Amino acid sequence: MSSTLNATAIQLSEAATRGSGPEHDELTSFLDAVRRIDRDRARLDLGDAGSVAVPDLVVDLLAQVCDTLRRGDGVVVSEIARELTTSEAARLLGVSRPTLIGLLDNGAIACRRCL
Repeated sequence: MSSTLNATAIQLSEAATRGSGPEHDELTSFLDAVRRIDRDRARLDLGDAGSVAVPDLVVDLLAQVCDTLRRGDGVVVSEIARELTTSEAARLLGVSRPTLIGLLDNGAIACRRCL
């Protein structure tokens, strides 16, 4: 699924960068609509399956993703574990493990240590 997600994000980003075409226009319209949503009443219409409330955080996430893609930038969506090793966290943050350990030790980043 991630390759499909990546391919779709790249297509949207490229369409937004061009500044024209149906994808760009639809993305812009969608972003405008998401920005106007009454957060307490956002719903997703699923046709014959009915409709469901859309949580505020999902609406905010959609707005941020659409705005980023509309600017022509990319978005990375990745599944990560709730708890990470220092090596995994350092890789995700783009820092060395010793740098991360220093940040953890001085309290700059909250953590829970397992023994």
